[in-house]
Amino acid sequence: DTRELAAMEKKDMTYTACYCEENVYMLCKKLREDGVKCWAVWISNANKSVAVWRQQNSQSDDGLCIWDYHVICLAVSPTGDILVYDLDTTLRFPCPLGPYLSEAFNAEEAIKERFQPTFRVVEADDFFATFSSDRSHMVRPDGSYSA
Repeated sequence: DTRELAAMEKKDMTYTACYCEENVYMLCKKLREDGVKCWAVWISNANKSVAVWRQQNSQSDDGLCIWDYHVICLAVSPTGDILVYDLDTTLRFPCPLGPYLSEAFNAEEAIKERFQPTFRVVEADDFFATFSSDRSHMVRPDGSYSA
């Protein structure tokens, strides 16, 4: 029920920093095993520079991070509410969709066009059937990884 979804704690989730799509894959697996309807959501843009506030990896007081992309999970509670599971946020976990969008995408602030997000929503079962991880974008010229 909604209380069980809301009672899920971030500390109990599989988490590896800078591997948001893998983290969301594991989270969606758990939610689907529990019979919860959910989606993976890729947040990026053509510039691969999207502004997301209230992120724990931020160096600024407002939690602003500029990600090349970020992946979160949306889930439907039994009451029909949409909850956001963002393993990198400092907001509530899970967070209701409205407050998440308002805080994480700083509705109060005029975001420069080059940092505005686009969203690609993928139903969890499609995610499971088609997901493959490619970390080539994280390899430095010397062969080491950036994260």
